[in-house]
Amino acid sequence: MDRASVSQVALVGCGAIGSRFDEGRDGPVRTHARAFASVPGARLVAVCDSDGARAEAARRAWGADAAFTDLDAMLASRPFDVVSLATSTSARLSPVRAIVAAGVPALWCEKPLAETREEGEAIARALATGRTRALVNFWRRYDPGLAPLLRAAREGELGPLARGVVVYGKGLNNNGSHAIDLVRAACGEIEHVSTGARVDDDRGDDPTLDATLYVGDARVDLVATDHLRYSVFEIDLLFARGRLRLADGRARVWRAAPDATFAGYTSLGLTSDVALDPGAAFVAAATEALALARSPDARATATIDDALAALGVVDDARRAHAARQAERTSR
Repeated sequence: MDRASVSQVALVGCGAIGSRFDEGRDGPVRTHARAFASVPGARLVAVCDSDGARAEAARRAWGADAAFTDLDAMLASRPFDVVSLATSTSARLSPVRAIVAAGVPALWCEKPLAETREEGEAIARALATGRTRALVNFWRRYDPGLAPLLRAAREGELGPLARGVVVYGKGLNNNGSHAIDLVRAACGEIEHVSTGARVDDDRGDDPTLDATLYVGDARVDLVATDHLRYSVFEIDLLFARGRLRLADGRARVWRAAPDATFAGYTSLGLTSDVALDPGAAFVAAATEALALARSPDARATATIDDALAALGVVDDARRAHAARQAERTSR
């Protein structure tokens, strides 16, 4: 493959999800850097991080040509087809503006898009001023086994949503946004949110909240857990004619049918059972980023609008929680 046909990729943010999780290890893909290293027709040629030692470690790990601590200098060094943005959530708006101004064709942005809906909307406005097309790393949408199950649920094959339960930890925006996005992907728009207790963890500005999402006449309860004890992420969606459950690294679907033993009863039969594959999902997202750079007909699976919708739910939940706390204090 000649150099002209190889997409030139840059990574901004060389921390855990950008690069470090995969440095010096084999096994499934867990980072933006390794995802691009796994995609034919892509080459990671430059990396950037405010920590120079971290940037240099990533450069060595992936054989990039150059490491930078200044984003403007990196963007001025050569043209890039794709920039992968894996900075901390609080440091997204300024890099997006610089990437758009440089005319980079495609951007793969880590989730959540921003800390607030207001900041997310500023990112969307920045993207609208240029030609940069973006996707957001809600990776479960890209999982090859899960994606068709989400699509089937959204298209009504299991009937309307009746009830749901989510168990999550480590911040409503950080990890809860994955659940919010999946509920939207499987069930439709979230019309309202209410909140309950807050977990006493170290999340500071991103509280881990009990919350209830309302989708039509149905509700999905988010149960907050303390990530300092252990990590857990489970989703159980009960529809009128079936069930979709994500737990223990698997996605399972059951469909309702007449019970074979007890006449007049309906029971659930397992019809799909697939292992979730984050590595394949990361590679699929990286491949989509290349497609966005190369073809005007390509479309993002997880869009900026999806990310803004999740941020809107998070913001509404935070405001509702703050209002509850203020009411309690004033009593």
